[in-house]
Amino acid sequence: MDTTKRHATTAQVSALMDYMQEHSDVAKGMMSSGLEREDIEAQWRDLTTMLNSMGGAVKSTEKWKQDSQCIRRVS
Repeated sequence: MDTTKRHATTAQVSALMDYMQEHSDVAKGMMSSGLEREDIEAQWRDLTTMLNSMGGAVKSTEKWKQDSQCIRRVS
């Protein structure tokens, strides 16, 4: 994985924020919404693929999760 660009672009951050607002169960990692852990992880993998394909930072799913937590604290 190319990690030369560690900082997300404005477009990536915006897409991540939009996704988290639309999928609050994924953002919170909640399974009480009827989603199983596997479903939530699958959505994170899909989101990671989308964000990494936008150009800019290329990160693992775990790093994007960390970014989403930082963004939620700042917002």
